[in-house]
Amino acid sequence: MSAGQNSFQNGDSGYKNNSVELCFDIETTGLDPLNDRITAIGISNGSVVSAIVDKDEKRMLEEFWMSVGRGQYVRLIGFNCWSFDIPFIVIRSLKHGVKVIDINGKVIDLRYLLSNGNKFQQGKLDQYAKLIGIEPKYHGYNGLDAIRLWNENKLDELKEYVSADAKMTYLLYKRVKEINLVK
Repeated sequence: MSAGQNSFQNGDSGYKNNSVELCFDIETTGLDPLNDRITAIGISNGSVVSAIVDKDEKRMLEEFWMSVGRGQYVRLIGFNCWSFDIPFIVIRSLKHGVKVIDINGKVIDLRYLLSNGNKFQQGKLDQYAKLIGIEPKYHGYNGLDAIRLWNENKLDELKEYVSADAKMTYLLYKRVKEINLVK
């Protein structure tokens, strides 16, 4: 979906009244938020999977924060998001002057949770997904493929890729909740 078409604006949070519980993933042109940019943001609440892809990074960030800020209570769930996705989103928001919402204490990083805080623990999202029987990555792609899709202007395929990662994150989160690691 491009800017202005995010399904989460319709009130379907999948969590509890006036709350937002969103699994998310980002794709970027590189690893440095000071010099690289966000190319795609995937969001899933379990019942809806959405992708924000736009050549205008500021518009993408505004849409992301609008989606996150809908409810009084926010829970963001990602994989390796404390060390990559969140800092990248915040720094790029700073660059563009996009207002953020307070997410302190409202983020669950599944990688951190599953490794018990061990930053050296092995395991990528697709490896954990495979472990519990979740469908593998979109066409077996990885972050380098996402950069290629962006550079080749294959934005619909990039949307599919980031949406699949957001859905995979949600399904892993669902299992984590089922085994009582998160309430």
